[in-house]
Amino acid sequence: MPASSSQRSKTIRPAAPPPIRWRVWYLAEHPGWAVGWCLLEGAVWWLVLGVTGRGYLAGLAVGVVMLASWRLLTPIRYELNPEGILQAVWGLQWKIPWKAIGRYEEADSGVWVWPTKSPRPMDGFRAVYLPWGEHREAVLSHLRYHLESGAF
Repeated sequence: MPASSSQRSKTIRPAAPPPIRWRVWYLAEHPGWAVGWCLLEGAVWWLVLGVTGRGYLAGLAVGVVMLASWRLLTPIRYELNPEGILQAVWGLQWKIPWKAIGRYEEADSGVWVWPTKSPRPMDGFRAVYLPWGEHREAVLSHLRYHLESGAF
């Protein structure tokens, strides 16, 4: 006699990892970076001023360098929860849903997440770096649960 659908064994999914929240602020957490950062800005100022002789162009170059590296200068709050990865800075926040992440790759102090499952040209421009601070195992458990287990 065939087993009915009510008698079939159901696979039990493990419980989702608890949400985690942390803050990363490179200049406050790594004071050596602050000194190096000031030296870099001074070098950019000096180089552009020496080549062009115009102070406003040197100021513009320093401003571009600061704008391009805004993540180093500001505190960023990260949160991993069942909906996805939440990033917040200066009261603005944006979410990357788990469905929008195709793959991830561990790095030394964080993880790269990409929207595509296989590598493509120009992927570096669409990747997001997620520094894990002191939460390495918790971040990886979220990524494994939501991306590898097909939780969504």
